[in-house]
Amino acid sequence: MPNISFVQKKDDACAPNAVPSSPMKALGTASVSSSSQQGPSPFGKEPLHSVDYPNAESGQLSAGSQASINEILRLNLAEIKLALQKLACVSTTPSIALNESTELLCKHLSVGLCSITGFTDHCTSFVLLAAYGTAATELEKTPVLSGSSCSHALLLEQPACLHYRVTNAEEASQLPPDMRALYEVGGLKSFLSIPIATDHEVVGAVMIAKEQADGFEIDWWEPMLGCLSTGLLVHLRSEQTFQLCQLMKSLDTASEYVLLIHQLLRGAHLLLLKAKNIPTGCRLALVNNELTKALVFEPDRKTTPESEGGTMTSNPKAPAPAVDPQIHVTEIALENTLLLDAVQKGKARFVSDCASYIQSCMKPATDIFISGQEMVASIVVLPLIYEGQAFGGFYVTLESTSNFQNIKDLLMGFVNSIVLVLQNRLSAQRDHIWEAVLSRPGVASNEDPVQASSPSVEPSDSTNSAIDSSAARPIVVKRTCTEAMLKVLQHEIRRSTAKSQALEWVDELNLTEVLGKGGFGIVYKGTWKGSVAAVKVMYARQHERQAMKDALEMALLTSVSHPFIIHVYSCFTDMVEDASGANQNMTEGKINVRFRKLQPDEDPALATCNILVMEYCDRASLRHAMKKGVFHKRLDNTSVAVDLCAIVQVLLEVAQAIQHLHELKLIHCDIKPENVLLKSDVSKGIGFATKLSDFGLAKILRENYYIVNRSGSGTVTHLAPELFQVGSKLTVAVDTFSFGIMMWELYTGQRAYGGLGRDAIIDRVYKKKARPVFPVGVPPMYASLAKGCWENDQTLRPNFLVVIAKLTEMLEHFQNTNNNGQQTVSTA
Repeated sequence: MPNISFVQKKDDACAPNAVPSSPMKALGTASVSSSSQQGPSPFGKEPLHSVDYPNAESGQLSAGSQASINEILRLNLAEIKLALQKLACVSTTPSIALNESTELLCKHLSVGLCSITGFTDHCTSFVLLAAYGTAATELEKTPVLSGSSCSHALLLEQPACLHYRVTNAEEASQLPPDMRALYEVGGLKSFLSIPIATDHEVVGAVMIAKEQADGFEIDWWEPMLGCLSTGLLVHLRSEQTFQLCQLMKSLDTASEYVLLIHQLLRGAHLLLLKAKNIPTGCRLALVNNELTKALVFEPDRKTTPESEGGTMTSNPKAPAPAVDPQIHVTEIALENTLLLDAVQKGKARFVSDCASYIQSCMKPATDIFISGQEMVASIVVLPLIYEGQAFGGFYVTLESTSNFQNIKDLLMGFVNSIVLVLQNRLSAQRDHIWEAVLSRPGVASNEDPVQASSPSVEPSDSTNSAIDSSAARPIVVKRTCTEAMLKVLQHEIRRSTAKSQALEWVDELNLTEVLGKGGFGIVYKGTWKGSVAAVKVMYARQHERQAMKDALEMALLTSVSHPFIIHVYSCFTDMVEDASGANQNMTEGKINVRFRKLQPDEDPALATCNILVMEYCDRASLRHAMKKGVFHKRLDNTSVAVDLCAIVQVLLEVAQAIQHLHELKLIHCDIKPENVLLKSDVSKGIGFATKLSDFGLAKILRENYYIVNRSGSGTVTHLAPELFQVGSKLTVAVDTFSFGIMMWELYTGQRAYGGLGRDAIIDRVYKKKARPVFPVGVPPMYASLAKGCWENDQTLRPNFLVVIAKLTEMLEHFQNTNNNGQQTVSTA
């Protein structure tokens, strides 16, 4: 049979009856041997004979009888020792170990059948873990049993063991149903079942059976099998086997196929995560009878309350989600797939490095990338085959390259265990499942999931489970998923880049001039791989909070991509600066500074820095442009021309960048002209594009879209009132307030609250609720938007979708005016 395993957890066990040392009792209604009859040896040796007691009244044994008993004990104890030694050498993977153990015991004890069963649900459910020998396939037809009539339930009522012997069909009719089936199919006539237990819990049972009715008539069988059962305890009590058994029980009792598949994929993920601390993606495939097509099921990671991002909870006892599980279903052609190769050869097929595989293989398998939900760096598919008939496959994917050697045995044991339940529950229903998924209205022929409802499908006569696919989410994909391929190739490129950055010196980074200095760093102009770039060198901070700001800025800039946000080419952490003049290859016009990675064996107290290599913005900052009069032109001593179109174009680009951040649940927290850089762009009417920069004060929002204010950091002239109150709730509205202040500064060309100190500004903004005053003649729509942005009540401030819409309307209005958006403002 396939490998099957189970473990009973301590808190889910039933206390065993005391296991006495007395001889076997006559149990059940069938005929049972007496304790002193002759019978075959447990180890296939010559039959052991009863001992003659010449001095019975005195209880004395003759010297010859004592010697005979001692020899018998010596020989049989030696055989027990040998058997235990062999049990100790089986696989360390519990599910495989239990299968090896049943074969070992069956052959070593010369019995017709050996099976191991695990007890779960407080000893009310019994899961077949392994079986070997005559009629083992009969046991596999019902891998999960329950009820008081099966042999395992009857065993719990006995003080030591369960022993049946039958000689004819009439006696066999009195056997427990599971043993009666073994008699009818395999001709087995004697049965011995022993509990596998610790001193406080029963975790399972081992049963052996023979075709001879007197197979277990001597007293030695019961204590011998009890001793050997101790060698199975380590596998039955492992966490892996416990989870696997609980999963098999839930699969067997699942009410319909969607729930069964959801529990299977969830359980497999949790088992692998618990056993090997490896997050995996799991898929189940069901093939059609002609082996031409397959349905591939995988959990919807967007809706599944899992690992735990669509991730899965690490608690194996966590209840199933209250909402219906949602499953992605993909129809694939089997030609040129790993799945077809696996089921035809009856062996697992894997790709250890998918990125290299799809680049080097002329005709790569089409079932690797079928969904954009997961990043597939390596993949293995194990065939689901029962009695020579393939009915599907089980996929496991990893986000890193792997040859699966570290989890090979665990995967094989897992699949060999679940194949029994899947064969019973899904194989016979394949046609109905196919119809339930593909005949429903709204099934898509592209890569986008379609939520659809379908009419109920009547189950086949072979099952009592209703087939209800209302929770399924079908997708029929006729082509490879490009998104999934993109993810793995991007991962490979990033991995290769990381390796190249491990070089001792970053020779491709050259510095030419200093653009600016601050308390914790320097910004240089330089070249990166031959192209002009801005290089921000941030020296390591002494305090964790300050270091976190630098780390957050690097994380955001390397993760966020938008046309109006500064683009980062590369990021280096824990670098050592060398400005000693030792670099003899420096050319004229370059600063003699170079950087290398801090080595693991170097003094951790050595001064280090982090480096951001960014696109170079040749037009400096927006503040610099304001000072140069880019947006204002003095006409005479009393009036200034304001370029409204240019101002609104700049504001529109900045607003689009901020809206992108807000969509990612990020707050910039320092919107001001100094943090908006300008880069020449001849394609634009104003001659440049804006680039939002400096994310040192940025915040990541929680799920409830706010964070608690702890510091009130930022530029005081642009801070929203709530930032002056410790403990207040900060939302994206703080950026809206700063944006409103920047609108005033752009229009007037002045600094907000010019000449006032920090305390005076706080008093004016926070306590008096005062704001800057627009000059006479400002366009009403412009002033109205700015005033709406700096509302004292943050809930009244418009979001940036509204801001963008109003600025777009404003730009069209100004462009249609007679003077092309130029406005004359009196300065008198």
